[in-house]
Amino acid sequence: MSNLRKLWIQGLGLVLAGGMALPLGAAELGRVEDLEPGDVIVEPFRLERSGRVTIAARGPVDTLGNGERVAAWLLDADSRRAVWVLDEDDADDKDRKAFELTRELFLEAGDYELYGAAAPDSEADLDAIPVVGTALRMLAGLESYRAKVELVSVVVRGDGEAVSAAEQKRWIEERRRGLLIDLAQLGDGDREQRGFRLPTAATVEVRSTGEVTRSGRYDYAWIADAESGEVLWQLDRDTSEPAGGAEKNRTTLRRLELPAGRYVAGVATDGSHSWQEWNAAPPHDPTHWGLTVRTLTAVDATSFDAPAFFDQQVLAAAIEVGDGEQRELAFQLSSETALRIYALGEGARREMYDYGWIVDQGSGEKVWEMTYEGSRDGGGARKNRLADEVVTLPAGTYTAYYVSDGSHSYPDWNAAPPADQERWGLTLMAPTADFDRQLFGRLTEAVGLVPLARVERVRDGVHSSQDFELVRETEVTVSALGEGTRSGMADYGWIEDRDSGARVWEMAYEDTVDAGGATKNRRVQRRLRLPAGNYAVHFRTDNSHAYGEWNADPPAQPDAWGIRVSVAEVP
Repeated sequence: MSNLRKLWIQGLGLVLAGGMALPLGAAELGRVEDLEPGDVIVEPFRLERSGRVTIAARGPVDTLGNGERVAAWLLDADSRRAVWVLDEDDADDKDRKAFELTRELFLEAGDYELYGAAAPDSEADLDAIPVVGTALRMLAGLESYRAKVELVSVVVRGDGEAVSAAEQKRWIEERRRGLLIDLAQLGDGDREQRGFRLPTAATVEVRSTGEVTRSGRYDYAWIADAESGEVLWQLDRDTSEPAGGAEKNRTTLRRLELPAGRYVAGVATDGSHSWQEWNAAPPHDPTHWGLTVRTLTAVDATSFDAPAFFDQQVLAAAIEVGDGEQRELAFQLSSETALRIYALGEGARREMYDYGWIVDQGSGEKVWEMTYEGSRDGGGARKNRLADEVVTLPAGTYTAYYVSDGSHSYPDWNAAPPADQERWGLTLMAPTADFDRQLFGRLTEAVGLVPLARVERVRDGVHSSQDFELVRETEVTVSALGEGTRSGMADYGWIEDRDSGARVWEMAYEDTVDAGGATKNRRVQRRLRLPAGNYAVHFRTDNSHAYGEWNADPPAQPDAWGIRVSVAEVP
């Protein structure tokens, strides 16, 4: 490398690689050359007064294209906008092999940053094989790319002075002073959240840059109401514009009018392409990768720890759910109560594969369910869905369920994970900070159900039964797991009054919910009040798809294939 002033973007800092400030006059203000694949270089300079600068650029024609390979641009340090971008189509002199261009720009007095970047060499690992690697690279044209990148040169001259890396760092920090939220310069695999409180209505300025494509949001930001969970803004393709460099770089600068209240600002990044290390051409302003929020209204705004606030609101949770699991949360409400339900799951083509629901144990009715239509983008792959809503339930006893299928769950993802991956599952939360927790009671195994009769682990072609007796009128809980479709049940259970021979309850498809695995795996749980008497539970299976002999994906709890009748345990 030549003895140039080079500022390398590495991790969370800026490192100067030598050089001295040039005197005023028609001086060289910045130079980018001798690039190598993966390099990002910045040359800062200052113009004390407005005037013209000259930009001279040259290089091989096939190194530029749409900026995905080699890019160069000039950034206004105040606006953080590019005032010039290298485009070989603007060349003054161009043939099939090389281009040259010279441009004059009128710039206002101020600070500027000249950037140069070269896309990484995806086949760099071949360098570890000295002879074979070189031969393979030459065959693939990869060595040619490296050699051509080194020939790209951009020089800026004008009446100003080059400045040090320390000075550039100082002016970046100065321009970010006074931010209400500063979650910029995030690296790979980061998730940061910060809360802020507005005592009165205010206007805030939101600046965000991240990685968003048509297939998903991978590095992105959002602002939500801290108590209701309602997302008020998020970085997505529809609310952003190209950020320069690779097509997947997106940016936005906008104003939000927010009422008094508490809010959460968050940023999530995936495992590649960030301020830490770019896997394609970086955005024109890499220093703002992430999110910043500034108040434009004179208001005494304060910030707080958002994750701690979230945790304080949690009442019960079934999270970090893995493949093929089913979780249950039993709880009581002493009076009509509003609850915030936060659930992350997998869904596509308007169908959910990992999801939750809530059943009223008194009536057996499903009172809430996570659906594709009722959820939104959860970050990462498009199939990650988030339901975050407040529902009001009457006094009673409830069970919240969550099931997952055989792939794409915590921590074994087969596509980009959601932003809040540790909360994959279902969380019950207080909807407000002043929620009366005495209204909510978690039912543990200490106050559970005692089986009266059960016929489980039922195999193909079986009809099994077990008797039980009630000495007084009793409320019982029936749990059954079997095979069914909309046309009817193939494996199912029922309860029979042994004295009269009448069926007092039978498993019907319309009363069931998804039990995990194949969609024909169906589950039901219902409370019944039965008079004193003699009863029998029955379970019948057809000749395929039963315990130990599945012809499709088994349910989340295969051991429960069958029926069980239980009574509440006396504490």
